[in-house]
Formats: sequence, structure tokens, C-alpha cells
Amino acid sequence: MATFIQISDSHLGLPEAENRWSLAMSAIKARQPDFVLHTGDVTESGSEEQLRIARRGLDTLEIPWRAIPGNHDIGDSPPAGSGPDAAASERYDAALGPSRFTYPLDGWTIVGMSGLTFGTGRRDEAADWRWLSDALSSADGPTILAFHKPVFLDHVDELAETSSAMPTCARANLLPHLRATNTKLIVNGHRHAYRALQSDLLACVWAPSLAGPPESTPPMAQAPYPPGMVEFHLSPHGFQHQLIPLAGEVP
Repeated sequence: MATFIQISDSHLGLPEAENRWSLAMSAIKARQPDFVLHTGDVTESGSEEQLRIARRGLDTLEIPWRAIPGNHDIGDSPPAGSGPDAAASERYDAALGPSRFTYPLDGWTIVGMSGLTFGTGRRDEAADWRWLSDALSSADGPTILAFHKPVFLDHVDELAETSSAMPTCARANLLPHLRATNTKLIVNGHRHAYRALQSDLLACVWAPSLAGPPESTPPMAQAPYPPGMVEFHLSPHGFQHQLIPLAGEVP
């Protein structure tokens, strides 16, 4: 059985964030997972200094890790924005590595990307869809797909456009890929809440924010959620997950 820990929305740059980041790194080292996944909004504004703090912390883990960028790191998707900013994306990739990746883990494959180009109609959106299609179709065994934003808020056929979830046109494009592949789970952050949803297709798990609740972090979820991370246990038969609250000097 393999274990990975998902962290999200650390928002390094906010007053309370660096202390909580240090607490999280200590908690992860104590639990010794096989892999660590950050699902975006690593920083508050994508500055080089904020990215350096993130990289220093992740490197102290001495555990394999990957991080996908969020809207605070590189720019927002529609309807709130027009997609990732090129300069911000370059800073992010230089500090934390490629923003899309696949990672094999005990018979599973984790496929990660921001998803923030989706719905923009830009050339890089088309490139991201090609990459995602290839990554999902070539994965051996069950797949976990990681984005920054949730694919949907309550159900897959909801119609409202919101900056809290993937654009509806992108979800419509994604669903055939999910049906045609062995994707079992989607993980994301962005909403600052721990939540598990089950559709007829697959399960979705949201990670809470490491930076909230919210002295400086607006509560994005239905209710403010305490800082924490999510621990997943993978087996050939499926997965289990649990919330790990962030212990220490956290209000």
C-alpha cells in the first residue's frame, strides 16, 4: 500500500502562511508518505521570494513531491481571468518545476496540471488538452487526476459559470476523457475546504487551505475550514483518505 499527502492553498506571502507552512512540512516529515502533492495557490502572488520559500520547504522533506500552480501563482481562468500569465508561469516553472506531470505510485498514476488554460481558447489550451489526453490514455492502471479548481461544485451537469470551478465548456470537454480512461479520483484545492463528492463517474476530494481560516484569507468554501491536509492510502482495490488537521499554533 502506498501513501501520499495532498496539501493546497498555502498562500505563502500572507502574514500567517509561513508559520503554517513550516508546521505542515514538519507534520509531513513525521508521517513519511511516499509522495507529496500540492494542488495550487502555493503562493499569494507568485513572487520569486514566495516561490523560494516554497521550494526550500519542499526540499527539506526529502520525499518526492510535485506542485501544480493555482490562480494566485500564475493567473486565473475564465470567467475571472483570461488564463495564465506567461511571465508568472515561467517564474513558477523555474522555481517549482514543470506545472504538468505524471507520477507513478504503486500501480497508480497521478496526472497533474493546473487546468487554468481551460476555457480560454488560447493556443496553450489546445496544447494542454493534447497533453492531458495522451497522459490519461497512456497511464497503466488506475489514475488520479489533479487540478487546482474543482471540476464541478455539486454535480457534473451544473450550468452556472463561476470562478470557483472549471468552466462548463472545459468540463464538457473533460468528461469524455474520463469515461474513456481508468480515472478513479480527481483531487483539487481552491475552495479552502475538505470535501468528498461521488458522481457516477468517479470520486472527487477537495483539500483544505494550509493558510486558512482566514485572518487574511477570504473564506471561499461554504464554511471556513481549519488548516489541514489530506492523506491518501492507495491499494490495488481502491483508495481511502482522511483529513489531517494542522496541529500547532494555529487559531
